[in-house]
Amino acid sequence: MRLLSAFFSQFFLFLFLSNQAYTQEFNIINIGTDEGMITTEVHDIDQDKDGFIWFATDVGVIKYDGKNFNYYTSKEGLSHTIVFDIFIDVNERMWFSTYKGGICYFDNGSIKDYAYNKTLLGIIDSDAKLDSHIDDFLFEDDELWFTLTRNRGLYKIDVA
Repeated sequence: MRLLSAFFSQFFLFLFLSNQAYTQEFNIINIGTDEGMITTEVHDIDQDKDGFIWFATDVGVIKYDGKNFNYYTSKEGLSHTIVFDIFIDVNERMWFSTYKGGICYFDNGSIKDYAYNKTLLGIIDSDAKLDSHIDDFLFEDDELWFTLTRNRGLYKIDVA
């Protein structure tokens, strides 16, 4: 009986100590309209080399420094207000895929259109019934790889 009592004492001591050793406290903070966001519909998030956090949203792109929000919409050069995806290239340019406006990028403080947006938009709009847009994209050397929604496959634009 003493052996069984010692076993249970050690077992419960082990459970208590192991629970204390692995308990980690953290805070979950909801950053929404009360904190200054103008929307809560966020499609993608990325962080640049300077530590700014960028949000692709239904009302444009939001740049966050931990306290303040800067908003970029079609007024600032976005090709469409609804932004789905963010990608940072090897030159540290921030790229955005938009709903019906193709791709644009943030470089040296301003937003510019992708040089081959007409080609890109021609592919996207080739079947207007599907109402598709760029789902994901990647730049590799002089090639743009992208997928479209509505199961339209994988595409590549080689500009070399």
